[in-house]
Order: sequence, then structure tokens, then C-alpha cells
Amino acid sequence: HAYVPEGWGYPGCWAWSNTTGENVFSAWPGEPMDYISDCYYTIEIPEWAEYIIVNGNEGTIQTQDEPVESGCDIWVVVSPADYSYNVYFAEPSAEELADFGY
Repeated sequence: HAYVPEGWGYPGCWAWSNTTGENVFSAWPGEPMDYISDCYYTIEIPEWAEYIIVNGNEGTIQTQDEPVESGCDIWVVVSPADYSYNVYFAEPSAEELADFGY
């Protein structure tokens, strides 16, 4: 899941396995994330994926490589102010989202 600034047009996800070197998607910047509401997007990736990058504007802006655990959800929350971000392993609270400008 990701909360990204409105300026991150066409938010996408890139995912891969370091163990096998296999990419989930055929080409950068990966697959578009599904729009849920406001600045909230989501996408499912296969359980064998070990890392993700959340990106926007056709991959010209992005997070760092973020590890994921099989069978677990993660939330990436990107600040609209400076594009800093945090990763949560449970749905962020309203206070945590407010800290990032949502």
C-alpha cells in the first residue's frame, strides 16, 4: 500500500527477488498501482518478491529499495513536502498519516 503526493503521477511498483534475480514485472517502472482514494494506492505482488520500490512520474521519482516479507502487507507513506517517507508494517494511524501531511 502507498500514500503518495498528488505530484507523483501514475504511481507504480517495481518488485524483485535478490535471491533469484527475477523481476516481478517485465520493464521499469513496473506496474501501475490501483487507485483507492485521494493519495492512497495499492498493488499485490507475488510472495517470492523480496524488495519493492514505489515510484511516480514514470519512475523518475522513487523510494529506495524496501524489503518485504512473504505474506505481509506494508504501507509506504511519502511526504508531499519533501518526499521523505516511512515504511509501516501495519496500517498507519490517522496521527502517523497526519505527520506526513495526509
